[in-house]
Amino acid sequence: MYLDWSRKSFFERQENLIKSLSEGKLVGKNRFRELLLGLKAVGKSKILKTLEAYVENYFQSVLPIYVTYDASETLPSKRIFDRLSEKHPSTADEISELGLCSKVELSDRVESLERFLQKKNLRILLLVDEFNLVYKKKADIGQPIVAELSLFASSDLGVNHCVVSGSSTVLRRLAFAKLATHEMPDFPSYKGIDLNSTKLQPSWIFPVITAMEFRELVTKRGEKDQLLERFLCSGGRPGLVDETDVDNIAYSLTSKFHGLGEDLSSRILLSILECSSIIYDDISESEIADTADSDFEDLCQRMSPVSEQLLRAKLKELDTKFDEKDFVECVYNLADGGLIIFSMIGSTKYFSLSGGYLYFELDIRRLHASSELTWKEAAALKMPSGIVH
Repeated sequence: MYLDWSRKSFFERQENLIKSLSEGKLVGKNRFRELLLGLKAVGKSKILKTLEAYVENYFQSVLPIYVTYDASETLPSKRIFDRLSEKHPSTADEISELGLCSKVELSDRVESLERFLQKKNLRILLLVDEFNLVYKKKADIGQPIVAELSLFASSDLGVNHCVVSGSSTVLRRLAFAKLATHEMPDFPSYKGIDLNSTKLQPSWIFPVITAMEFRELVTKRGEKDQLLERFLCSGGRPGLVDETDVDNIAYSLTSKFHGLGEDLSSRILLSILECSSIIYDDISESEIADTADSDFEDLCQRMSPVSEQLLRAKLKELDTKFDEKDFVECVYNLADGGLIIFSMIGSTKYFSLSGGYLYFELDIRRLHASSELTWKEAAALKMPSGIVH
């Protein structure tokens, strides 16, 4: 599995939380459950399934429960009941006798289930995949799922941990009740239930950020042709390069970015670009020796991240009517779209563009005319890494 800093930090957080869950140290606590965001084909499902297998093998006191809503209409509680019955057959009769499955009120069903888990000293890890698709379902199907998950995510009994995942292009706005009015007809089960703050904390999984890493991943899968083109067209997501013809790659990271306009999003992207320093690195002899495609030898660079203070100052230079609230929402939306990475070093927040492919598509000559980076050079950019989110 590809493990960059965003994936490593995710697994480290989960290991610590699951350990605390198994030891009964999450009683009376919340604000630890996670909303895992990422673009299509970035590897979210693989991460959840890897976590499920890890917990199954190494935490006997915690029952991992995976449910995906790409086709399912099952309530989380029903999936939990089914898994409990599989793993602990003796509980099936007790659940039936208590009538937990038949309780009509969602709050009664969730509370009774959690009290049951507490009484039996059982712990569960609920892994919810493709949650954004729940909001696409009919209201009578999707709304109870959202409402039930909200109850599990707000519990402080210390018997469950949840990781909820889905497409970053829309899930954060759906889950945190920030959907625009004109979008609501597309999501019949959206009811404005806010899963933010004490319920789910957002984190992002990013695409492969360097062409060298991308090459290593896709060649392991047998892909060896047009690697730089595939890197650029797929936005660094190996899950999108199964097509034999690079022209058939279905989705580009920046397909929603239609050039450099005068809106706040464009100003933020260009300001990050302008404030970033290009640092040149030599490719090591071992990397060159192992390189199957000589194009990867051309240039190896990395871009320094930009502090929030510097970025805000730059934006205020460009716009005297700079709005702080609009800025916060805009950077979240850019992260949701996979265009920027924001991360923490100590108490300072830093921003960077998400990959070399984005620098290429941003008409880099506009700001770095003397550099005149080619698309191959842009693809070889090394992005900031090793930053703890």
